[in-house]
Amino acid sequence: MTLVKPTHKERKPMTRIGIIGGTGYTGGELARILCTHPDVEIAAMTSRQNAGLRVQDVHSYLKGYVDLEFTEKISDTKDLDLVFVATPHGVAMKEIPTLIEQGIKAIDLSGDYRLHDVSVYEKWYGHEHTDVENLQNAVYGSDPEGKAVYPDASGTHKQGKRHACAGVHGTGSLQDSRKRFFCDSRQKAHEHS
Repeated sequence: MTLVKPTHKERKPMTRIGIIGGTGYTGGELARILCTHPDVEIAAMTSRQNAGLRVQDVHSYLKGYVDLEFTEKISDTKDLDLVFVATPHGVAMKEIPTLIEQGIKAIDLSGDYRLHDVSVYEKWYGHEHTDVENLQNAVYGSDPEGKAVYPDASGTHKQGKRHACAGVHGTGSLQDSRKRFFCDSRQKAHEHS
C-alpha cells in the first residue's frame, strides 16, 4: 500500500495529534489515516510494551510518514492540540482528566464516555467509572458530514473538549439508514414534482 501526503499551496499551522494506544489495531489504523492529512502532524504515540521503539518498526506501513519513537506516557510530549485514546475500555477515564486539565481536546475511541448514566455504564462494562464529571460533560456522536457540532441527549447541539465515538456497528447502521432515508426522500420528492 502506498500512502501519499497531499500538499497545500498555503500552509496553515499543523494540528499536533497524540495517540494513546498506538500499537493496537485502532491506534495503528488511526495513524495510517492521519499521516496523510495535510494539516495534521502525529506528534506522539504511546505504548507501554513498545516504549522506545520506533513507530515504523512496529507499523512498517508508516515508514517515511511517522518518524517517532513510542513513549510510555502521552505527557512525555508537549504542545499537543488533540489526543485520540485508542485503548480498551477503562483506560480513557484515567487519561482524559489530565488532558482536559491541560487544555488538550480528547477523543475517546473506547466506550468510556458513551453512556452518561454511571449505573448503566457500570452494568454494561462491569467496572466503576472513575471520571464522572467528564462523563456527564462528554459529547457523544458521529457526524457523517464532518461537522464539529454534535447533538446531546436533549437534542440541542454543543461542542466539547472531549468526544466519545460511536461503535462501528452503530455507526454503520446509522450511515446506511441515513443514506436510505435521504434517497427515499429525494425519490418521493421527485415523484411528486
